[in-house]
Amino acid sequence: MEWKHPRALKPGDLVALVSPSGPVASPEIVDKCRAVLEEYGLRVWTGPSAHKFTDYLAGSDEERAADLNAAFRNPQVRGIFCTRGGYGAGRLLRRIDWGALRADPKLFAGFSDLTAVHAAIACECGLTSFHSATLASAFVNEGDKLTPESRTVYEKQVFGTEAIGSIRTAMNWADPWVLRGGRAEGVLVGGNLSVFAANVGTRWMPEPDDKIVFLEDVGEEPYRLDRYVNQLDMSGWLGRVRGIILGQFTNAEPTHPKREKVDVVLPRLLSELRVPILGNFPAGHVPRHAGLPLGCRVVLDADGGDVVLEEALCV
Repeated sequence: MEWKHPRALKPGDLVALVSPSGPVASPEIVDKCRAVLEEYGLRVWTGPSAHKFTDYLAGSDEERAADLNAAFRNPQVRGIFCTRGGYGAGRLLRRIDWGALRADPKLFAGFSDLTAVHAAIACECGLTSFHSATLASAFVNEGDKLTPESRTVYEKQVFGTEAIGSIRTAMNWADPWVLRGGRAEGVLVGGNLSVFAANVGTRWMPEPDDKIVFLEDVGEEPYRLDRYVNQLDMSGWLGRVRGIILGQFTNAEPTHPKREKVDVVLPRLLSELRVPILGNFPAGHVPRHAGLPLGCRVVLDADGGDVVLEEALCV
């Protein structure tokens, strides 16, 4: 399949600020997210439900889907940025006007719960998308803000048209975790492990052939990570990928002192797969987060401890 790419953003472009998942803690955070985009010289349309708070969702499914559809249908909007993750984006997939995005490819940026939307964009539109820290975590929330290297990679992906190349170089990544050596090339898919695994059995799960899968998570004990990996494996999906990149699994300590930690559990779960597997990749719910161009070709060099982004997200 030949993937389509959004146009790189430039100052003066109109972008949308939306909350397809959980609610932000306060309206002030939405305002600060908007200010971040404006500092880049972008004009910002804020979705009406971006400030809303409906239990664990930023508004009803109808309201949140309406914001996304308005952004997808507006020919002036060139990019869509999410305030935060949380939960709820997967509930919108049946309500989205995918035809509008197919007809007018534009940048979509977010991570965590937005993994569901990334997967659907791949399946419905064959469009590359930006697995990036959400605006609140990347630029607003204290303690979560991107490191300087991460911010540079973020900006090059959004505003540039050249491939990032070596993540080892771009992120000064010196501590890869080699679970299984080898080298593989393929199209990058994935994101948050629990959300991605939940797409199995739906029409919004990308085919695994010719794919390198990236996985990360937060707040999941090892036994729950076991459940999600097992779902990918038992469905037959995981056994068909060309390689696996494991990002950061934060706040994943077992609550029982006799239970094994993530660095023991994950290698055991993946031990029978005969593909290159590289861990401790600098991306996830952490400030040291390398934005990734989903749908683009990458090289997983487990022997060399590197991931090379060979293709640019934008054109």
